[in-house]
Amino acid sequence: MAPKDFESPELKLNRLEEEIREIPELDETTLARLMRKLDGPDKDKNSAIDDLCEGHLWLLLSLTKEYTGEDAALTLEIYENNLPILRLLVESFDTVSSTRLRTHITWRLRQSIVEELSSRELLTMPDDDETNVVDFKSTGFGHSTTREILAEDLNKAMKVANLTELEKKVLILRFGLSDGNSRTLEEVAKMLNITREKVREIETAALRCLRNR
Repeated sequence: MAPKDFESPELKLNRLEEEIREIPELDETTLARLMRKLDGPDKDKNSAIDDLCEGHLWLLLSLTKEYTGEDAALTLEIYENNLPILRLLVESFDTVSSTRLRTHITWRLRQSIVEELSSRELLTMPDDDETNVVDFKSTGFGHSTTREILAEDLNKAMKVANLTELEKKVLILRFGLSDGNSRTLEEVAKMLNITREKVREIETAALRCLRNR
């Protein structure tokens, strides 16, 4: 067996996925207990931060893979670059906020990943309309979520951002902000009588505007 230093990116990524699969999912009881510790003594707080970060590694990797696809080397690089961001998000989370920790982490990590890839001109928006639903169970992690967890933050951001009416319509339809039903690029294109690529272009521009607000 080759030493870890000489493993291919694909093997390293497979090993990372196996390690993350061994991490127990944060159930509501455990999450509530750890959240209470964030307001406690430094020793308890630091321990809780470690556990919360570990419990969200599956989310970081899944979000990264959404934008890096089959490129194992790039996936590993972006994942590792955002590990400090994940810890900062947990450390700085306002426990009295109405925003759920997972919502907060998801939205901010997605911003960070997109911004890094965009700055390096490596961003490829997911082509598969199935990304309307991010199914972590299919990866074997045993977790699942949908874009609905972004709705609260996204709605708040849209209220203060200088978006055009068309940009607002696209985000509302794509993320299901009005009725909870997220729609594919093709569905939105038909509803607004524009091309599929135009919908993607508008969505990308609108999200960039929200990130930079």
